[in-house]
Amino acid sequence: MAGKTVLITGAAGTLGAAMAERFSEAGFRVLGCDRSHSNSERGVFAKWFNADLASSADAEKLAVGVLSFSGSPDAIIHCAGGFRWSKLDELSQSDWDFLMASNLTSSWQLLRVFLPKLKERGVGSLVFIGSKAALQPGAGMGAYSAAKAGLHALVAAAAEEAKGTEVRVNALLPSVLDTPPNRRDMPDADFTKWVSPGALADIAVSLCQPFGAPIRGALIPVSGGL
Repeated sequence: MAGKTVLITGAAGTLGAAMAERFSEAGFRVLGCDRSHSNSERGVFAKWFNADLASSADAEKLAVGVLSFSGSPDAIIHCAGGFRWSKLDELSQSDWDFLMASNLTSSWQLLRVFLPKLKERGVGSLVFIGSKAALQPGAGMGAYSAAKAGLHALVAAAAEEAKGTEVRVNALLPSVLDTPPNRRDMPDADFTKWVSPGALADIAVSLCQPFGAPIRGALIPVSGGL
Protein backbone atom coordinates (compact mmCIF):
# COMPACT_ATOMS: atom_id res chain seq x y z
CA MET A 1 0.00 0.00 0.00
CA ALA A 2 2.94 2.29 -0.60
CA GLY A 3 1.91 5.87 -1.14
CA LYS A 4 -1.47 5.50 0.55
CA THR A 5 -2.52 7.95 3.27
CA VAL A 6 -4.80 7.29 6.22
CA LEU A 7 -6.30 9.81 8.64
CA ILE A 8 -6.98 8.43 12.12
CA THR A 9 -9.15 10.40 14.53
CA GLY A 10 -8.97 9.82 18.26
CA ALA A 11 -5.37 8.97 17.53
CA ALA A 12 -4.09 9.81 21.02
CA GLY A 13 -6.18 7.01 22.56
CA THR A 14 -5.39 3.32 22.94
CA LEU A 15 -7.40 2.27 19.89
CA GLY A 16 -6.12 5.16 17.78
CA ALA A 17 -2.53 4.26 18.61
CA ALA A 18 -3.14 0.63 17.63
CA MET A 19 -4.71 1.75 14.36
CA ALA A 20 -1.72 3.98 13.63
CA GLU A 21 0.71 1.14 14.26
CA ARG A 22 -1.15 -1.36 12.08
CA PHE A 23 -1.71 1.04 9.19
CA SER A 24 1.94 2.11 9.31
CA GLU A 25 2.99 -1.53 9.15
CA ALA A 26 0.70 -1.94 6.13
CA GLY A 27 2.60 0.85 4.34
CA PHE A 28 0.22 3.76 4.84
CA ARG A 29 1.39 7.26 5.62
CA VAL A 30 -0.43 8.01 8.86
CA LEU A 31 -2.04 11.33 9.79
CA GLY A 32 -3.30 11.70 13.36
CA CYS A 33 -6.05 13.84 14.83
CA ASP A 34 -7.24 14.33 18.39
CA ARG A 35 -8.53 17.14 20.58
CA SER A 36 -5.08 17.69 22.07
CA HIS A 37 -1.72 16.00 21.85
CA SER A 38 1.93 16.96 21.81
CA ASN A 39 3.30 17.35 18.30
CA SER A 40 6.66 16.23 19.70
CA GLU A 41 5.20 12.75 20.30
CA ARG A 42 4.04 11.91 16.83
CA GLY A 43 5.62 8.45 16.68
CA VAL A 44 4.46 6.90 13.41
CA PHE A 45 2.45 9.99 12.47
CA ALA A 46 3.60 11.93 9.43
CA LYS A 47 1.41 14.85 10.49
CA TRP A 48 -0.63 15.69 13.58
CA PHE A 49 -3.79 17.80 13.80
CA ASN A 50 -5.48 19.05 16.96
CA ALA A 51 -9.25 19.27 16.43
CA ASP A 52 -12.50 18.78 18.28
CA LEU A 53 -14.62 17.12 15.61
CA ALA A 54 -17.86 18.08 17.33
CA SER A 55 -17.02 21.63 16.22
CA SER A 56 -17.89 22.68 12.67
CA ALA A 57 -14.99 25.14 12.61
CA ASP A 58 -12.48 22.53 13.79
CA ALA A 59 -13.76 19.94 11.33
CA GLU A 60 -13.44 22.37 8.44
CA LYS A 61 -9.98 23.42 9.58
CA LEU A 62 -8.95 19.75 9.76
CA ALA A 63 -10.18 19.11 6.23
CA VAL A 64 -8.24 22.09 4.89
CA GLY A 65 -5.10 20.95 6.73
CA VAL A 66 -5.33 17.35 5.53
CA LEU A 67 -6.11 18.28 1.94
CA SER A 68 -3.28 20.79 1.88
CA PHE A 69 -0.80 18.29 3.31
CA SER A 70 -1.69 15.13 1.42
CA GLY A 71 -4.71 15.67 -0.79
CA SER A 72 -7.81 13.57 -0.24
CA PRO A 73 -6.85 10.66 2.07
CA ASP A 74 -7.18 7.09 0.84
CA ALA A 75 -8.69 6.00 4.15
CA ILE A 76 -10.23 7.62 7.22
CA ILE A 77 -10.60 5.71 10.49
CA HIS A 78 -12.89 7.45 12.97
CA CYS A 79 -11.87 6.27 16.44
CA ALA A 80 -12.83 9.47 18.24
CA GLY A 81 -15.70 8.99 20.65
CA GLY A 82 -16.63 8.89 24.31
CA PHE A 83 -18.42 6.78 26.91
CA ARG A 84 -20.58 7.42 29.93
CA TRP A 85 -22.54 4.79 31.88
CA SER A 86 -25.74 6.03 33.43
CA LYS A 87 -29.33 4.93 33.87
CA LEU A 88 -31.68 7.15 31.90
CA ASP A 89 -33.38 8.67 34.93
CA GLU A 90 -30.00 9.57 36.41
CA LEU A 91 -28.36 10.85 33.25
CA SER A 92 -27.25 14.48 33.36
CA GLN A 93 -27.72 16.91 30.50
CA SER A 94 -23.95 17.37 30.30
CA ASP A 95 -23.37 13.61 29.92
CA TRP A 96 -26.07 13.39 27.24
CA ASP A 97 -24.53 16.31 25.36
CA PHE A 98 -21.06 14.77 25.67
CA LEU A 99 -22.17 11.40 24.30
CA MET A 100 -23.99 12.92 21.36
CA ALA A 101 -21.18 15.33 20.53
CA SER A 102 -18.29 12.88 20.82
CA ASN A 103 -19.94 9.93 19.08
CA LEU A 104 -22.65 11.21 16.75
CA THR A 105 -21.93 14.84 15.91
CA SER A 106 -18.24 14.12 15.34
CA SER A 107 -19.16 11.37 12.86
CA TRP A 108 -21.51 13.66 10.93
CA GLN A 109 -18.93 16.45 10.85
CA LEU A 110 -16.31 14.06 9.50
CA LEU A 111 -18.67 12.90 6.76
CA ARG A 112 -19.74 16.46 6.01
CA VAL A 113 -16.21 17.70 5.32
CA PHE A 114 -14.57 14.60 3.80
CA LEU A 115 -17.22 12.54 2.01
CA PRO A 116 -17.66 15.09 -0.83
CA LYS A 117 -13.90 15.07 -1.42
CA LEU A 118 -13.75 11.28 -1.53
CA LYS A 119 -16.77 11.11 -3.85
CA GLU A 120 -15.17 13.72 -6.11
CA ARG A 121 -12.03 11.62 -6.22
CA GLY A 122 -14.16 8.50 -6.74
CA VAL A 123 -12.35 6.19 -4.35
CA GLY A 124 -11.58 5.82 -0.65
CA SER A 125 -12.51 3.99 2.52
CA LEU A 126 -14.13 5.30 5.69
CA VAL A 127 -14.28 3.07 8.75
CA PHE A 128 -16.24 4.14 11.82
CA ILE A 129 -16.18 2.60 15.28
CA GLY A 130 -19.72 1.84 16.34
CA SER A 131 -20.76 -0.44 19.17
CA LYS A 132 -22.36 -3.83 19.49
CA ALA A 133 -24.16 -2.42 22.54
CA ALA A 134 -26.29 -0.31 20.21
CA LEU A 135 -27.85 -3.47 18.76
CA GLN A 136 -29.32 -4.49 22.12
CA PRO A 137 -28.74 -1.82 24.78
CA GLY A 138 -28.52 -2.86 28.41
CA ALA A 139 -29.24 -0.93 31.57
CA GLY A 140 -27.09 2.16 31.85
CA MET A 141 -26.19 1.99 28.16
CA GLY A 142 -29.21 3.79 26.70
CA ALA A 143 -27.69 7.18 25.90
CA TYR A 144 -24.38 5.77 24.69
CA SER A 145 -26.18 3.21 22.55
CA ALA A 146 -28.48 5.89 21.13
CA ALA A 147 -25.47 7.89 20.01
CA LYS A 148 -23.83 4.85 18.45
CA ALA A 149 -27.09 3.78 16.78
CA GLY A 150 -27.22 7.22 15.22
CA LEU A 151 -23.67 6.69 13.99
CA HIS A 152 -24.75 3.37 12.46
CA ALA A 153 -27.55 5.18 10.61
CA LEU A 154 -25.10 7.75 9.26
CA VAL A 155 -22.84 4.96 7.97
CA ALA A 156 -25.72 3.24 6.18
CA ALA A 157 -26.88 6.52 4.62
CA ALA A 158 -23.38 7.58 3.61
CA ALA A 159 -22.80 4.23 1.89
CA GLU A 160 -25.97 4.80 -0.13
CA GLU A 161 -24.90 8.34 -1.00
CA ALA A 162 -21.53 7.05 -2.21
CA LYS A 163 -23.06 4.57 -4.65
CA GLY A 164 -21.75 4.99 -8.18
CA THR A 165 -18.23 5.54 -6.86
CA GLU A 166 -15.57 3.32 -5.32
CA VAL A 167 -15.95 5.02 -1.94
CA ARG A 168 -16.83 2.53 0.80
CA VAL A 169 -18.25 3.38 4.19
CA ASN A 170 -18.40 0.76 6.94
CA ALA A 171 -18.49 0.46 10.71
CA LEU A 172 -16.92 -1.98 13.15
CA LEU A 173 -19.06 -2.79 16.20
CA PRO A 174 -16.83 -4.09 19.01
CA SER A 175 -18.25 -5.51 22.23
CA VAL A 176 -15.76 -4.46 24.94
CA LEU A 177 -12.32 -3.19 23.96
CA ASP A 178 -9.38 -4.29 26.08
CA THR A 179 -8.10 -0.88 27.15
CA PRO A 180 -6.60 0.36 30.44
CA PRO A 181 -9.71 2.43 31.31
CA ASN A 182 -12.00 -0.57 30.76
CA ARG A 183 -9.78 -2.76 32.90
CA ARG A 184 -9.88 -0.17 35.67
CA ASP A 185 -13.65 0.14 35.45
CA MET A 186 -14.27 -3.64 35.28
CA PRO A 187 -11.43 -5.24 37.27
CA ASP A 188 -13.27 -8.54 37.81
CA ALA A 189 -14.04 -9.15 34.13
CA ASP A 190 -12.41 -11.84 32.01
CA PHE A 191 -10.15 -9.69 29.84
CA THR A 192 -9.38 -12.62 27.53
CA LYS A 193 -12.93 -12.36 26.14
CA TRP A 194 -12.56 -8.74 25.18
CA VAL A 195 -11.51 -7.40 21.78
CA SER A 196 -7.91 -6.24 21.60
CA PRO A 197 -7.31 -2.87 19.90
CA GLY A 198 -4.75 -4.54 17.65
CA ALA A 199 -7.24 -7.13 16.45
CA LEU A 200 -9.81 -4.44 15.66
CA ALA A 201 -7.12 -2.47 13.82
CA ASP A 202 -6.27 -5.52 11.71
CA ILE A 203 -9.90 -5.71 10.59
CA ALA A 204 -9.93 -1.99 9.78
CA VAL A 205 -6.79 -2.40 7.65
CA SER A 206 -8.40 -5.28 5.77
CA LEU A 207 -11.44 -3.14 4.93
CA CYS A 208 -9.10 -0.59 3.35
CA GLN A 209 -7.27 -3.11 1.19
CA PRO A 210 -8.30 -3.74 -2.44
CA PHE A 211 -9.92 -7.06 -1.51
CA GLY A 212 -12.20 -5.18 0.91
CA ALA A 213 -13.75 -3.12 -1.89
CA PRO A 214 -17.02 -5.12 -2.13
CA ILE A 215 -17.84 -4.48 1.56
CA ARG A 216 -19.92 -1.32 1.77
CA GLY A 217 -22.49 -0.06 4.23
CA ALA A 218 -21.67 -2.93 6.59
CA LEU A 219 -22.16 -2.86 10.35
CA ILE A 220 -19.73 -5.56 11.40
CA PRO A 221 -20.05 -6.96 14.95
CA VAL A 222 -16.69 -7.78 16.52
CA SER A 223 -17.66 -9.71 19.62
CA GLY A 224 -14.46 -11.32 20.83
CA GLY A 225 -15.41 -14.01 23.34
CA LEU A 226 -18.56 -12.28 24.57
